[in-house]
Amino acid sequence: MGRKVTITPEVQTQICAMIGVGCSLRAAARLTDSRESTVRASLRRDKAFRARYVQAMRARELTPLRNLQDAGTKHWRAAAWALERLNPEEYAARRPDLFSASEFTDFVEGFGIMLAKKIRLKDDRTAVRNAIHRYVAITKDILQEEADDRDAGKRYRPDRRRRMLRLEDDSPDDERP
Repeated sequence: MGRKVTITPEVQTQICAMIGVGCSLRAAARLTDSRESTVRASLRRDKAFRARYVQAMRARELTPLRNLQDAGTKHWRAAAWALERLNPEEYAARRPDLFSASEFTDFVEGFGIMLAKKIRLKDDRTAVRNAIHRYVAITKDILQEEADDRDAGKRYRPDRRRRMLRLEDDSPDDERP
C-alpha cells in the first residue's frame, strides 16, 4: 500500500484561493508543485480542506454573477446578456427559422392531435396519439438531459438524439389484420 502524502495547510490555502478565482484543480495543483492525484486524495481525506474547497467553488460561481448583476444596473447590455444566458428559452436571440425545444414539442403535439382527428379507426387513432405522446415525452427528457449536461460543462452526446429516431411502434404494420 502506498504512503499517504498530505498537502500542507499553506498549500491548501493557496489551492482554495486559486480555485476561488477560477483556476481548475489541475492548474492549482501544478502551480503549487503538487500532484493532482495527491490533492484529490487530500480532499477525500480532509473534511476541513474539502469544506474550504467547496466554498471556493461556490465563490467562483457567485462572484461573476454578482459582478454581472451590478453591471446590469448600469448597463442594459449586461442585463440583456445575463437574461440570454440564464434563461435562453425565453430571451436568447435565435434564427427565425429555428424552433425552441418547447415550441418543437408543442408543434409535434399539435400535429399529432390534428393527425389523430383524421384517423377513423379508434384503435389506430389511439395508437398514433400514444406514439406521439411517447415521442414528445422522450424528446423532452433528452432535451432536458442535454441542457443539464451543458450547464454542467459536459460534452454533447449524439446517442441521445438517435434514441428519438429509434422509437418504434409497438405493433408493426405487417402484424395488423
